[in-house]
Amino acid sequence: MTLSCRVTQGTTKVDRSRCAAVLRLRGKTLRDVASAAGVTIRHLHFVLAGQRPLSRRVASVLHDAMGQDGWLFATSQVHSLLHERADHAAS
Repeated sequence: MTLSCRVTQGTTKVDRSRCAAVLRLRGKTLRDVASAAGVTIRHLHFVLAGQRPLSRRVASVLHDAMGQDGWLFATSQVHSLLHERADHAAS
C-alpha cells in the first residue's frame, strides 16, 4: 500500500501521513476536505492511497485546508512544521 498520491498537474506527491498530521494540527478532518471539495470521503481516501489522481479542485481545497506551510510539509518540500497558536502570541 502506497502512502502518497499523485497530483495531475505535475510530479508533486502528497504524503498521506504528513497530510493527516497537518490536518490534525489545523483542527480539520479528511471528511471536512472531502465535503468542501464536493467529493466522497471514499474518493478522497482513494486519492491519498494513490489509486486515483488528485484533481485540481481537490488539490486546491486540500491546499487551503492545510495552508502553504502545511502543503510544503505534506509534499516533503520542507521537513518540519511549526504549530503556532494564537494564544501563545505575545500581548
